[in-house]
Amino acid sequence: ELTTFVFGASGIGIGTGLRSVEDGIIAGNIATDCGNFGIFLEGQYNGAISTGAKIIGNTVMWNNRGIGDYGTDGTIIAENHILFNTTVGLKSGTAPFINPSQYARNGQYINNIIKNTSNIAVYIESKELGQRIADNIISSDYGYLGSDGIKILLFSGATVKELKIENNTIYRFYSKGISLEPNDGSAKYETVIISSNLIYDIGTSTLTKKPAILSNSNIANYLITDNIAYDTRSIGSKTQSYGLQISSGTIDSLSYWNNQFKDNADGLDSLLGTITSYGSPNPQKGDVLYEGAFNIDSDFIRVNRWND
Repeated sequence: ELTTFVFGASGIGIGTGLRSVEDGIIAGNIATDCGNFGIFLEGQYNGAISTGAKIIGNTVMWNNRGIGDYGTDGTIIAENHILFNTTVGLKSGTAPFINPSQYARNGQYINNIIKNTSNIAVYIESKELGQRIADNIISSDYGYLGSDGIKILLFSGATVKELKIENNTIYRFYSKGISLEPNDGSAKYETVIISSNLIYDIGTSTLTKKPAILSNSNIANYLITDNIAYDTRSIGSKTQSYGLQISSGTIDSLSYWNNQFKDNADGLDSLLGTITSYGSPNPQKGDVLYEGAFNIDSDFIRVNRWND
């Protein structure tokens, strides 16, 4: 157990890549008031992309950034309290000054409590994802409103095999609950799964309402299912626009069903991207419909759209 107070740098900063497997465990520490990260893993220049690291059961608070995973493979970040950090709560990306071509991939970010980050709570910027973000409580109290709960940014030319965002509770952010954004139109996800998340009370202004889930990316196989999104505020004061908003990007196959997007300011969804096809079990014209193929909003039950 270690308690760190480092005003100009990271509390616990570890360079990785000496070996391809580095079974390091950072557990049970308190990192606070650090000028960079509270806890930070960073791939070194010309080093291996190492696997085996675990950051478990730490308290990381009042830092510029909370926990950083830069340039490792399969790091597990679990059961941490990540509180009151300024720029970001948990960040996965590249080491810009050490090895800018080496991105974190296949990280498992699970069962963390990430609260009152002043900007982005979970921020993934990468060319090689494979991350699973699951079972976290990601929240802001009024007075500490962060911009995004989970933000995914893909860089130019990236083709990402897999991204899973599952079973998180996300609430009170002024911009988006979950956001998938490309750096440009050349990046693409092969498979994205967004399922079983609870998202509510996104946005702060009725003039600039924000969605629970925003998707502006190219995606080959997209599954959005079993999510719940709503706005608890009274009619006229609601600022969470839609459960799902797809503003741009091309989606080859979308399976979008069994979500409960209720009591949002502007309704169930807004699907403006290019959607080539809808995957099973979405209904086609003439099909017998069943409950699993429905999304629900506050006024009526509506089936997913199909192409004419």
